[in-house]
Amino acid sequence: MAAIKVNVISPGRCHIEHIASGAVIETDLPKEYGGDGRAFSATDLLASALGACIATSIDRVALRNGISLEGISIEVNKELSQEPKRVKRLAVCIDIAATVSDAVTVKLLRAARSCPVHRSLHPEIAVEITLTGHAD
Repeated sequence: MAAIKVNVISPGRCHIEHIASGAVIETDLPKEYGGDGRAFSATDLLASALGACIATSIDRVALRNGISLEGISIEVNKELSQEPKRVKRLAVCIDIAATVSDAVTVKLLRAARSCPVHRSLHPEIAVEITLTGHAD
C-alpha cells in the first residue's frame, strides 16, 4: 500500500508527497475555478493516472511483439460536467509509431482496458480508448 501525504499550501494549492520515494507533485485549481492554473489540477491527476496505468499495462504487450516503447505515446483528454461537477469523459489516444497487426492491436487494447485505474473508475465516467498508428 502506498502512503501519500497531502498538505494544503494555499487556497486551491496542495503539496503531495509519495512517502516511500519522496517524489512530490503540486496541484492548483484551474483558472476557471478560481485558481492560478500553475500545476496539475486534481482531475488532471486522475486523467494522468489513467494514462500512466495504461502505459504500464501495454508496455509488456508491446515488448513481446517487438514494438519499441520509444514509439508509444498516450494522450488523455478529460471532459468535466457542471452538474454534478465531476469528470464525465476521458478520451485516451494511444499512438504507436510502429507497424501493428490487427491481432496485436486487439491485445494492446485489451491490456489498456484492463489496467487497474480504468477498472477503478465509476462506470458513469465514459472512457474511450483508441489506438492509432500504422497497421499491417
